[in-house]
Amino acid sequence: MCSGELGGGDVLDDVAALVAERNRIDAALARRVRAAELEQAPERDGQKSMASWLRRHCRLSGPEASRLVRNGRALEHLPALGEAADA
Repeated sequence: MCSGELGGGDVLDDVAALVAERNRIDAALARRVRAAELEQAPERDGQKSMASWLRRHCRLSGPEASRLVRNGRALEHLPALGEAADA
């Protein structure tokens, strides 16, 4: 259990709002990762894939970089999912 006072609904509302904002940012990031992949931007920067570029330049773990690439591809094929993440 966390130490400190437990807040009321206001704290929980803040948490829910932050999670919603994080979902929007994650969706936007996944779309930009996909756009960079389609433009072959990592290859122009000396990397073989978008995942390797994310690992090297953004210091993401292998699984996290792969997840971003997969999510970007999924959002491209499931536009309703991307719209839901933005909402």
